[in-house]
Amino acid sequence: MSRKTLYFQEPEVSTYTPYGFLFSIINEPLWRWVFNNFIQIRYAYLWEMFAFDNHHILLKNCPGISYNQLPQELVIAKWGRSLKDLIIESIDRGYYVHLFVDRYYLSLTDSYKNGHHMHELFIYGYDLDKDMALVADNFVERFITAECPFSELEEGYWHVSDEYDFYTEIRFLKRKDFECDISMDQIAFELQNYLYSRPTFDLVVEQQFEFGFQALQRLLTDPQHRDTSSSEYRKFDLRAYHLLYEHKLLMDKRLAYLMEQGHMLYDQRLLDTSADLKQRYLSLRNLVLKYRFKEDEKLASSIYAKLQDNLEREQAFILSCLEKMKA
Repeated sequence: MSRKTLYFQEPEVSTYTPYGFLFSIINEPLWRWVFNNFIQIRYAYLWEMFAFDNHHILLKNCPGISYNQLPQELVIAKWGRSLKDLIIESIDRGYYVHLFVDRYYLSLTDSYKNGHHMHELFIYGYDLDKDMALVADNFVERFITAECPFSELEEGYWHVSDEYDFYTEIRFLKRKDFECDISMDQIAFELQNYLYSRPTFDLVVEQQFEFGFQALQRLLTDPQHRDTSSSEYRKFDLRAYHLLYEHKLLMDKRLAYLMEQGHMLYDQRLLDTSADLKQRYLSLRNLVLKYRFKEDEKLASSIYAKLQDNLEREQAFILSCLEKMKA
């Protein structure tokens, strides 16, 4: 067979590449695990980004994915320096491939021959007639699938810096059956942590974090957005605003599911508030998109005002959810 693809669907959540990948291969039972999690948001100082809790170990810890990784020396011992052979054998055995590449060598990226940029990439299939791998990533500030020549992938992978094993090791992921029950205690606990900015206690603390609404206040007070003398004045990070929208999208789905399945008493007012919040954060994200094409001071002021209003509405909404969960 010259072309083979593993299961892949349009993801509902895709702010970052791992999210796009997870939600592209998710099956129905795994949504209950999603609803138990994906509530707390943290800001990572070294990464300079907002993300869901446990962002960097999300795929490794997902109970619906078999996750294996090999250091580069074992990869070479098995497949030599042929990434193509590795991909074909992995896909044939039902494994997705997750690796880092230098985008300088990938013609479908804006870094092609224009600057070295290491970034993760997922491979879900191949086409031998075209000599292409089927890949997925946030290539154009949104998660898309594309065809990439094996030759470019070879260049991109073998030129990745070997300073850290994290960049050179290759991960192999496979979907597996998993049954999970809804945990109302966990959901309530996570909502409280998000609302009151309580930290998640990690086994290893690799950098400084801020959590919940305290972290989100950075979008209103960070000097990067407020200092008019800076060349970076009000350069809004679209990822943060898209994450906030997807956070509300998941909350809307979570709340509807909990009420449909009898985990919470039905409350149309609360559902309407949730849908309204989702739409408000979508409008806010779209306003940031508009600002990036037209850096207008009125737009910037409107973004800050809408964000402040959204955060206040969301805090009241979460308090109402927690009260309803006690009923």
